[in-house]
Amino acid sequence: MNNQEKIETLKKDIKYRRVTIIIQMIFGLICIRMLQHGYDTMIAVIAAFEITLCLSDFNRIRRNSKELKKLQ
Repeated sequence: MNNQEKIETLKKDIKYRRVTIIIQMIFGLICIRMLQHGYDTMIAVIAAFEITLCLSDFNRIRRNSKELKKLQ
């Protein structure tokens, strides 16, 4: 894999993870809202898991962005 292919792959991964973070945050906020309205506490576990996934994806975006800067 040459540098141009790596750059394109990293750009696609960053874009994909940004969209994923948005979806996960929306779902997490919906779960928190449901918890406020008296739903089961299992919803809180799901919301916490979604927020954890968001942080993981955010970390991956940071690492990929640094690597992308090195390649450019």
